[in-house]
Amino acid sequence: MDHGHTRTSVLIGDVFRMYLTGLRKILEADFHIVGATCDGGELVRLAGELKPEVIVSEILTQFSTADDLARRVLAASRSSRIVVLTGHRDAWSAREGIRAGATAYILKDETPQELIGTIRAVARGRCGIISPAFVKAGGDGETLGVLTPRQLQVLRLMAEGRSRKEIAAIVEISIRTVEFHKCELMRRLAVRNSNELVALAVRHRLLATGPAPGI
Repeated sequence: MDHGHTRTSVLIGDVFRMYLTGLRKILEADFHIVGATCDGGELVRLAGELKPEVIVSEILTQFSTADDLARRVLAASRSSRIVVLTGHRDAWSAREGIRAGATAYILKDETPQELIGTIRAVARGRCGIISPAFVKAGGDGETLGVLTPRQLQVLRLMAEGRSRKEIAAIVEISIRTVEFHKCELMRRLAVRNSNELVALAVRHRLLATGPAPGI
């Protein structure tokens, strides 16, 4: 549990007031709940006013898509991290939401412990977190078209089994920048770890041979 001023600030939103009340009760022991709303427009306004560290929301009815929600909220509070809650096992929407800027995509039937753990993880800087159910549903539909040439280069080197230090030397960037590219790769491709990144690279034939240990 967080204590005192170190508690992560969280803004919550859900279209159903009863669920919103339950969500507050689940989270308030571990986080500082700075606001709660059932309205999408107010969610964006509160995000801009309160600048919470994490926004946990299932409000999608007032937005065209999950990625629309992510873009509008981030336009109001660029520093906030977005955890999208949903009851729909739509892998495509989950990936689009992550690519648009959402930090995590979690099913509403996950356990409270799973949600709390996810919020803590994104507050610490984790990105591209997605419920395993979405990953299983997604099949091989991932696309590398959203990546920049540099990101493709880093992904290929990861799949070759290069260490962070080796990648930094080859690409002529810092190890910190390698970590940044890895985080962006996970976010854009909606995968959870290095192993999934490498497996994706192999599926898309970035390597002629099988994967080696990732970074």
